[in-house]
Amino acid sequence: MDLLGFTLLYMGLVGACLFAMLFGELRIFRGTPIAKLQWFITGGFCDYLWWAVEGTCGKSGKRSLAKVEDVCCNRPNPVLQVLYVALLLAAYYLYSRDIFSLLPLPYAPSWHRYTGTAAVGACLLSFYTTSVSDPGAVDADNLGAHLAIYDYDDVTSFQKDCWTCMQQRPARSKHCPVCNRCIARFDHHCAWVNNCIGLFNLRWFLAFLLANILLCTYAVVLACTVFYGEMHRHHVWNLVMLDYNTGSLIALKDSPRRIAQWLVTHYTVAVTLTAFLAIAALLVGSFLGYHMHLVPTGTEGTQAHHITNLVAFLSLTL
Repeated sequence: MDLLGFTLLYMGLVGACLFAMLFGELRIFRGTPIAKLQWFITGGFCDYLWWAVEGTCGKSGKRSLAKVEDVCCNRPNPVLQVLYVALLLAAYYLYSRDIFSLLPLPYAPSWHRYTGTAAVGACLLSFYTTSVSDPGAVDADNLGAHLAIYDYDDVTSFQKDCWTCMQQRPARSKHCPVCNRCIARFDHHCAWVNNCIGLFNLRWFLAFLLANILLCTYAVVLACTVFYGEMHRHHVWNLVMLDYNTGSLIALKDSPRRIAQWLVTHYTVAVTLTAFLAIAALLVGSFLGYHMHLVPTGTEGTQAHHITNLVAFLSLTL
């Protein structure tokens, strides 16, 4: 399998996993491979991993894995924050070296260097703002104000106390075991920003997602424009190659596959980076789309999960 075929296969697998994660719980897919793939991605893989570690390394290996899980998943840590910044800066370096360096071109002026850098700066700014912003931590000083915002509906939120914080838990709030605090209108704990997402910083989180989507989309479109300009500069449309199977000459412009192979051969890093950015835009865009679907209904991720479980339970019992 050549690099182009591998890239297409990889993007297809990513798309299938993304579709399964988003829609695998729907009733229409119950008992299908899509539902099984959704189960494997969201929980089954971890179950098999624990089983494999215990079977190969024994109980000592399982305890070691539990310690790693506790540090990485159950405690505040900057691991994914550092990884995000490293990925962003590494991608910016490679993009500057292999794509910005080709500017200007007839279809891509040199000012894209500055707008691209500004887009990276916007992502870093939104990332920092989301990381340090208050998600809506509930404490003794603001408990009364948070209790007055939402009423208990006795369906997805019930009046009860948080035994960790030793205080009443406001409606639609949740105690985050990672941050060890109650968060008003808790959505989820995002390890990428090492912070909870809740009532006060959901807008900054959505802005962070949008900034990354716009950056990735902009980078992919600009890269494709640069590739087109490079093919025009090298007169790729006039190139012909010999087909060793038939002995005939084939014009590259008549074979999209050959054009893609030419690009991969001459701009390997740039094409690989562009494919990575396209997949990242797809993944982050799907996550943003899910949240934008919840915004008009005033529902957060945790509440939507409770509603989904309640509907599934009722469909099985009625």
